[in-house]
Amino acid sequence: MYNRLLMMEQIVDAVADSGEVPEFEMTETAVNCHHNYCIPASEIIPTPAGPKTITELKSGDSIYSFEPQQGLVETRVVRWMASGKKRIFTIRTKHRKIRVSGDHPILVIQVEVGAHPDRPWHLKGSGSYVWKLARDLRVGDILVCAQGYYSSTNRFLGNGLARFIGAFLGDGWIRQQTVSGYTVGLAIGNREELVTQRYARLLADELFPEAHWFNNVPGAFGLTCSSKAVHTAVRDMDLGYSSVDRYLPSYCFSLPLEEKKTLLAGYIDADGCITHSGGRFSSRSSKLIEGLRELAISCGFICTNMSVTTRRSNFGENTLYNFYIGSANLGELELWHEAKYARIKLPTRIIAGLPLEKLGYLELPPAFFAEQIREIDASNQKEAVYDIEVDNGNHSFVCAGVVVHNCAREEHYGEEVFVTRKGAVRARKGDMGIIPGSMGARSYIVRGLGNDESFHSCSHGAGRAMSRNEAKRRFTTADHEKATAGVECRKDEDVIDETPAAYKPIEDVMNAQSDLVEIAHTLRQVVCVKG
Repeated sequence: MYNRLLMMEQIVDAVADSGEVPEFEMTETAVNCHHNYCIPASEIIPTPAGPKTITELKSGDSIYSFEPQQGLVETRVVRWMASGKKRIFTIRTKHRKIRVSGDHPILVIQVEVGAHPDRPWHLKGSGSYVWKLARDLRVGDILVCAQGYYSSTNRFLGNGLARFIGAFLGDGWIRQQTVSGYTVGLAIGNREELVTQRYARLLADELFPEAHWFNNVPGAFGLTCSSKAVHTAVRDMDLGYSSVDRYLPSYCFSLPLEEKKTLLAGYIDADGCITHSGGRFSSRSSKLIEGLRELAISCGFICTNMSVTTRRSNFGENTLYNFYIGSANLGELELWHEAKYARIKLPTRIIAGLPLEKLGYLELPPAFFAEQIREIDASNQKEAVYDIEVDNGNHSFVCAGVVVHNCAREEHYGEEVFVTRKGAVRARKGDMGIIPGSMGARSYIVRGLGNDESFHSCSHGAGRAMSRNEAKRRFTTADHEKATAGVECRKDEDVIDETPAAYKPIEDVMNAQSDLVEIAHTLRQVVCVKG
């Protein structure tokens, strides 16, 4: 779809610039060509309301889609359905990991190297968007990745409360006992440390002045208070969980950018670690780390994939979930922990993804970058998988920070079924589409008639009359030049297999499917891009 869109835009610009016709605005009508695509239940789908797993989505929910010109746009879930069990492929880049079934298309950038247009003694790469099935991906392929999603709103907490939420998620605690009453604590540091004193002032003077806060009293490290009001406030903020059950409340994803960064800074103050790799976020709760990582991505930060480690403590072995953000991003966080801040080594710059020359000079829109696949694992175990269909012309959505294709489930003869259209396109009643002829023939803009016997489908082109090898044996460049007279196109021997006579007459094909589609417009071939 994208190659046709880009070609048409360039043709429109060229014709409009020539002055031969008035300038006009091109509109795009989607040709639906759905298959059966599947995502396992664990995968995160970013939504304006925060991250959700695919099983938590419902029809009508807003998620994010990829538009090559606009960048990140919201789209709506039209349908959601379970699809049984399938074998799962795990695909990893440096900063992204996605799990999908083998037949799920993923958006990649394909770079073809050819002669430089201005300096023929040089080679130049040319990048384009291509959908590839997960099973066909290889190490080194370039995935299109997203960042900066989750819409900020006018929901302001204030930097002080945002910092407290981050610090409390990192190392706060809450308990209710019959004898001791209501107790809240923040294990932020020793009495003499400046970071402890700064948080003490924040709590006592700004956030909870009605409570009496203690600084490192015997048997209670950090800051503590016994206050039912504070206890209630912490629970109302959805923070009153044990360390293994914690998660980032959904309202945090709609905070202003500055408050999101302040929340992350609070977590680093309380429980983060500064290493040579950057800033490490670590927790016993995988759901909390997933949420913090998504929040960091929404700030435009470059985050590693989540990893799992084991640490031995006085209470036995603990499983920890971790991710890192780079030092350059750490420099954007206003840490109050001076010792940690002093360990940050700021680089001179930060670049998200591959440079332009590695992408064939294909410029990605805002909020997107590209990375090469480092590893692909295919599991022998099958998992339950799920599908969604989105209300977007390019059929894409963002899953686990990667651009993937959507799916469709249809109802025919009273049953819900999956329709795989290979060599055909969807032609429901009123659906608009394009049926192209061969290099020298007409093409047609069509309107679907919704024929039940074809499962609301029609041909997607003329179709070959002979194999490519047979066409190369049978026709010469002279034959090809004659067949494409009046059409601006390649006429060399490398495209003989695409010569018009190698295809069925498009008029015959259209006559044969007059009960499937009606012709809305007939297009005369002027320019054809092949090969």
